Amino acid sequence: MKYFSLLFTLTKEDYESFENKRMKAELMSKLKPISVIVILMAVMAIFIDISFLVAFFALMITMIALPYLINRISSEETRKNSNIFGREMTVDFYDDHFETKYLPQGNFKSHTVRHFGFDTVTAVLESVTHFYFIFNTNNILVIPKRVLDTEKFTMIKNLIDNLFKSKYSVI
Repeated sequence: MKYFSLLFTLTKEDYESFENKRMKAELMSKLKPISVIVILMAVMAIFIDISFLVAFFALMITMIALPYLINRISSEETRKNSNIFGREMTVDFYDDHFETKYLPQGNFKSHTVRHFGFDTVTAVLESVTHFYFIFNTNNILVIPKRVLDTEKFTMIKNLIDNLFKSKYSVI
């Protein structure tokens, strides 16, 4: 049974918002395990040689910044070459799955339909401006809050509370 539908077009800002949050989360996940090592290296550098610390920090910055820059360029290229970026889409909320449809537009004469079962949701993230449903298929359903009226916002929050509470987090 279908409960409700949303019709919207994701903007460049919608994609960038998620990319920035994802990159920040990845950065934090990389920094946490190495923080102990950084402290130990700093203590060793004080007693051994300060140039060792400078070289270590240069290496760490390179290890963190280079993947970020490569990913940023790759994401921009992916969006530029994407067949779905900028196309109007419908998201239907059923009792056991989501259905996304990218509608025909411009050179694209057909529509694309994808079904995502609730059992494939691995995480639900909420930011100030978006909901992100992340699936075990490495797909992400981005729902901008700007397209939600009060009733649909409440329905999504109820869905999260009833089915995805253990997978939900605010970012």
